[in-house]
Amino acid sequence: MDAHRLRSARRSASRQRGISLIELMVGVVIGLIAILVIYQTFAVAEGVKRQTISAGDAQRTGLVAMYLLGSELGNAGSGIMLNQDDLATCTDTKDVATTLRPFSVIVTPGADDDTPDSFVVNYSTARSVVTPSVFMSKTDAGGTTYTVQSPTGFKAGDMVVGITGDGRCERRTIAAVSAPDANGNVVLTHAGSTYEYLPTMRLINIGPATTTQRVRYDVTSGVLRSTDLVTAGAVAQPLSSSIMNMKLQYGIDTDGDGNVDTWTAATGDYAVDKVLAYSGAELRRIKAVRIGMIVRSDEYDRDAPTHDWTLFECTAQEKVDYTCPDPIKGTLPANYKYRAYETIVPLRNPMWNR
Repeated sequence: MDAHRLRSARRSASRQRGISLIELMVGVVIGLIAILVIYQTFAVAEGVKRQTISAGDAQRTGLVAMYLLGSELGNAGSGIMLNQDDLATCTDTKDVATTLRPFSVIVTPGADDDTPDSFVVNYSTARSVVTPSVFMSKTDAGGTTYTVQSPTGFKAGDMVVGITGDGRCERRTIAAVSAPDANGNVVLTHAGSTYEYLPTMRLINIGPATTTQRVRYDVTSGVLRSTDLVTAGAVAQPLSSSIMNMKLQYGIDTDGDGNVDTWTAATGDYAVDKVLAYSGAELRRIKAVRIGMIVRSDEYDRDAPTHDWTLFECTAQEKVDYTCPDPIKGTLPANYKYRAYETIVPLRNPMWNR
């Protein structure tokens, strides 16, 4: 009986089948291949997603940068244009940072089409008075007070421009303002004037000294920056990255009818030194600014070709309406996505206060 049970057990064991080592290894290899395919699909999908997001980020960057610059250009000349003829008597220092000449925008062109332009906007932030105040009494050179008839037009901390009328002008910060007398005259205390001021000479309030009134915008190493030119020692502040180029043109009213007749780069008659020296009437011919910008995505794209860009290409109708210069063109490196933006900003302050 025991021998019979033993033979039955052996026959039952011989009928059982297991997984061999080779079969196990084949299964592992198939699983690894499946995982590899899954990860490759995920990597491709993730790369496409990053490139799409990066292109969207570039688009948002361009839109925000253009909005910011458009707002600044739109404010250019605020308060300055009302005093343009008085400020036009100030001597030209030939330095956009120190001049008191009444420009609203000055464009400095890049060395070539591939080099970004820069520009400076000039405006007043005065909250109380935007027209010149008249000196009511003589101020000697070195004097520390101005007397003007403007009881509510000045506050401590305001920056003012004194105009002698013979080309001598200076900027001072008001330290204190007296209470008005019976005639509405107030005494403005400051650190001391360089020039003598006689009654009927002019004093202009250009706003709080701590509020930027003259700003340079430029692009360096792909970064859009702003620099306060009023505050001594101010450093450039980054605003936006991945800006590959920025170009500007002036819109000029050549016949005095109040409309733009021609677009021109900041060269020749509209080079920086010429604009700084222009009279108020000549400055009022600049009616608008056209700005173009090329923005790059941050994500590397191995399939993206080189990018040929064009800015300021006039349409057939624009060529009828304006004198248009040749468009600006260039080529940017491959492996990135690019976006181009253009807009025209009317200089409303020169137009409204001509």
